[in-house]
Amino acid sequence: WHQISGVAAWGLRLATNQKGEEAIRSLRRTQEPEANLLLLSNPEQNWPLYQLIMDRSQLKAKRGGGAHRSLASLTVGAYALTAGLALLSPSRARETDEFDSVSAHKLLALVHFAALASMPALGKKIEHKGPGAARRMQQVGWAGFGTLTVAVAVFYF
Repeated sequence: WHQISGVAAWGLRLATNQKGEEAIRSLRRTQEPEANLLLLSNPEQNWPLYQLIMDRSQLKAKRGGGAHRSLASLTVGAYALTAGLALLSPSRARETDEFDSVSAHKLLALVHFAALASMPALGKKIEHKGPGAARRMQQVGWAGFGTLTVAVAVFYF
């Protein structure tokens, strides 16, 4: 059951990352339309005001943001189920203390869980800190997905 829920969490994490990519591509400043009108009315005179408005305006995704948040919630639920199944299952008899695929899987779980746990805080920074925060979230999201993929793969390959 742990493996089945782990593969489901993997698929949800992939879908979440893909929707996140869509949201990043559609990021816009909330007051961009008003700032553009101001700039078009008198570009030379209104340029400083335009820059001020754009710098202080929050970022919002025009597409994919809601689906990304919903998928993220499902992913966290699948992670919780998978972790619960792992923690509640009886431990297998180990013949040696050598580093094996189970040890690698557990070590990788720490990394991909840490990436998942940091995502809400990174997401909150996007509104105010801009595209740089979105890129950091993107990098952490894909790094976490990569380590989750390797954690799944160590059992099958």
